[in-house]
Amino acid sequence: MVIERSSGRMIGEVGMAWFRRDISPTLDRGPEGFWRISAESRGKNFASEAMNAVIELADHDWAIASSFAVIDHENTISARLATNLGYSPSETGFYKARDIVIFERVNS
Repeated sequence: MVIERSSGRMIGEVGMAWFRRDISPTLDRGPEGFWRISAESRGKNFASEAMNAVIELADHDWAIASSFAVIDHENTISARLATNLGYSPSETGFYKARDIVIFERVNS
């Protein structure tokens, strides 16, 4: 959960999970990084700050080699955030009748 400190209200979710989605190509090589922030809280760095904390845990405490982010090819805002978080576009795919870009981040 992402909690806004000033108000104490929940404004979104971030994390990493093994969603096991029916994606082509499959993502069985690592968990997916994800972020979802409420519309009124977007553009205020909440997703970036929270995902950086998740990535720090992944890099130092979890035994995973890499993680992925699945982003609709039209979602340029999430693609930019993924890039800022250290993810790189690695392949394209298809999910729920939509073209997607799969970003990969190799954990350091």
